[in-house]
Amino acid sequence: MKFLSIVVYIIVQILFIPFAIIGVFLILIKQFTVSRYLKISSTAVDNVSVRWAMDIFDIKEDKTSTQLFKHLPNASLIGHWMVMYPTYLRYKISNKYNGFFSSKDSGKEFFGNPITNRTIYFDKYITNHQDTAKQLVILGAGFDTRCYGKLSGGCPNLYEIDLPNTQKIKIKTLEKAKIDSSNVNFVTADLRKSDWSTKLKEKGFNPSLKSVFLLEGITVYLNEENVLEILNKICEIASKDSVVLVDFYSTKFVNFSRLPKKSEGYKFGLDLRDSNNFEEFINKTNLKLKNHNYLGQHNNNGPFMVTAELVVE
Repeated sequence: MKFLSIVVYIIVQILFIPFAIIGVFLILIKQFTVSRYLKISSTAVDNVSVRWAMDIFDIKEDKTSTQLFKHLPNASLIGHWMVMYPTYLRYKISNKYNGFFSSKDSGKEFFGNPITNRTIYFDKYITNHQDTAKQLVILGAGFDTRCYGKLSGGCPNLYEIDLPNTQKIKIKTLEKAKIDSSNVNFVTADLRKSDWSTKLKEKGFNPSLKSVFLLEGITVYLNEENVLEILNKICEIASKDSVVLVDFYSTKFVNFSRLPKKSEGYKFGLDLRDSNNFEEFINKTNLKLKNHNYLGQHNNNGPFMVTAELVVE
């Protein structure tokens, strides 16, 4: 079956070259041009598109993300299928997938696509607290769907914080996709401004309850001062033993000249070649390191990201 899958893949891939070119064009138009027109982040689509791929390749079941992705105005499902169909067909024949969106063994993650393993690590962290956390707060939520699926774990208090335009588009798309969002409290705020915590409490956030805060793919677009302010603000409003889930990119990743320059621009990273740099940064907050994963640490270039599970002391 492996040989057959390779033969079929090569033939179909050659035939699909014109479609793949059109597909890439559709994806870029939707993600960048439409996002710019809607005045929302073009990078917000990255997460949900990867989760769509993880779902169709059976890496992680995520029907909610797939459903949301189908209806997003700045995402092209047709374009993605035009690009991915030969690979998908090969997967269906061989039942094996090791392409761009595949997950890698811990420490051997792919520099060019950190989202797949990052998602897996964060989901695992969240699962660790499903039975005890009473509040789940997604900061810079974008098109994240954890509040609408199994990972919410029946958590009674769900919050998403994001900028007004992104939140407006998301709410409309959730309605169009027939995804129930009635249990989610949408907090319109800019994380770079200190009033986000006040707005969160105005929406019903209870500082006395154990909470899980998620900052996924956010810190790289902020400066160091903003990141520390957010982490310390969480420590101020969260109960003891609440959890902060966050990732940090390496300075090498942030400064890598061949990376596509996102509209928001990469800003903040840590020198992850020495683990002391990461730990010293965490020591600037009132958070204690519980678990972490260095992505790519066993590759020649060393780690390019770290995901962390931190606890409020």
